[in-house]
Amino acid sequence: VRVTRSGGAIVVMDADLDTIIIDATDRDVTRRIVHFAAEARAQPWGARQLPALFRHAGLREITVIPLTQIVTRLRDSDVNGDVAAMACSAGVITVDEAAAWTADLEQRDAAGDYLQTMTLFTVAGRKS
Repeated sequence: VRVTRSGGAIVVMDADLDTIIIDATDRDVTRRIVHFAAEARAQPWGARQLPALFRHAGLREITVIPLTQIVTRLRDSDVNGDVAAMACSAGVITVDEAAAWTADLEQRDAAGDYLQTMTLFTVAGRKS
């Protein structure tokens, strides 16, 4: 905001990591892994805080546009067996839960049934 000229626009897009949804058999393990993955990031709720940050910075004409990111291949996902292994190392899930969860996702992917979504927010505002 400081370096934007009067009347200039500022646009930021960020992912809300707490909106990750993965279609998996074990809901409890999936929830724990997704929560672990979100909390491992510096600002897992940063995207949902953008509108307030824009207002507090004195921007006007603030708009918020949500976008659902859809991932249909496991290899394109950030939440995968590597994250399950990290969650296991952190004591969030057991070794057996990590192995079963990863195998489930791999089977879904091989069958063409993998689905993951996440909400991204684009927030725009104008400097007075």
